[in-house]
Amino acid sequence: MVLVVLCIVYALLNASGLLLLRVSLQHVHGSVGVRNVVVDPRFIGGVICYGLAFLTWLVTLSRHPVSTVYPLFIGIGYSTVVLASFALLKEQYTTPKLIGIGLVGAGILFVVR
Repeated sequence: MVLVVLCIVYALLNASGLLLLRVSLQHVHGSVGVRNVVVDPRFIGGVICYGLAFLTWLVTLSRHPVSTVYPLFIGIGYSTVVLASFALLKEQYTTPKLIGIGLVGAGILFVVR
């Protein structure tokens, strides 16, 4: 049960961090844009979320086998980011991407059982 909670926390922090970073970097052009982005609250929030996701990964790794944690976190992290980018960033989804998410989900089931 603890592993499930840590996985959910990781997935939410990881997806939030990546989406915030993506949004803050959308309009960066040249060195002036880079200087402006590091003070953007979305960028700072993204770095914090991504950092907390990494800490969640480390805590989980210290308590559970890497052969379970790695595929679980990577698969769920990948799927969460892709689905969130469809919903929140209005990115294009394709049938192969949706099939890929389904296959990742099936793979996760095989790894954790």
